[in-house]
Amino acid sequence: MSPELQLQAAEAEGAMLEAEEGAANPLVRSGVDRFGQRWAGHRFLVVGLARSGMAAAQLLRQIGASVHVSELRQTESTTAMAQALRRGGIERIELGDHSQDILEGCSGLVVSPGVPDTAGPVQWAREIGLPVISEIELAFRFCPSKIVAVTGTNGKSSVVTLIAQLQAARRQPVVACGNIGIPFSGVVADLTPETTVVAEVSSFQLMDCHTFRPEIGVLLNLGANHLDRHPDRRSYAQAKARLFQCQAAEDVAVLNGADPLVAELAERVPSRRVWFGGRSDTQQTAANQPGAPALGHVTALREVDGRLVATVETVHQAVAAALRAG
Repeated sequence: MSPELQLQAAEAEGAMLEAEEGAANPLVRSGVDRFGQRWAGHRFLVVGLARSGMAAAQLLRQIGASVHVSELRQTESTTAMAQALRRGGIERIELGDHSQDILEGCSGLVVSPGVPDTAGPVQWAREIGLPVISEIELAFRFCPSKIVAVTGTNGKSSVVTLIAQLQAARRQPVVACGNIGIPFSGVVADLTPETTVVAEVSSFQLMDCHTFRPEIGVLLNLGANHLDRHPDRRSYAQAKARLFQCQAAEDVAVLNGADPLVAELAERVPSRRVWFGGRSDTQQTAANQPGAPALGHVTALREVDGRLVATVETVHQAVAAALRAG
């Protein structure tokens, strides 16, 4: 086994040992999510055994659920990860094929972002009415922290890293996770209400989100991407727009005013909008409004015609303003 695979297996076993020791997060300890739904004692199928699938299986075990795992690939990497999960008490793992009977007794399915909607277990689950959720949806259900979620075609990882660094510089507890390389599910057990989660999320992850509600959602840009998984550019944009679908009026959408597709999509955003890149909801900047105060190097947020407006040059300034405004 290569050193990299040895490291992955060791990390997986370490996470399983931590699961046995208990979690700091009371939601995880109770096995009851933020909506009062009990997951402990139920069985769930995780489809896909990359990093996100591993983290989802481990979190499900931590909340007291029984877990099945199905992975189409059978490689040295997936075999090593499967062995680590088995040693950690995962009930059933299949590699190299998907079998329909692995869904027997399951209350739902958690799908990794690399698994297409056409995968056998996903289609079988939908046919019999089983809930299908993404790994970040699972993590959100047990997350007690404020969430800043970042999506877009380009620049997500850099923006997530920068926002996390800005929070750390303010001596605020912060965790960067998601598509940046550390699965959201992998950090949930140790989160507290005082922590800010900065998560990079992809269109694939958002497609199977149903209650995911970040307090601050960031849409950087919209280009033509992942058309192998999305029928067309509009479908891709609609998947990205799911970032805002559960937001409420008190939440914040940080949007790129220089991107016409983002501007078009923003008309359906239910939350308060903060623009970066030179646009506001009133087509003028808050800095040009009489008496607009400054907050550090960021123009303060203010209401204009019932909408929240900020004048900033960059996305990280917009997020900083939203965080400071609470």
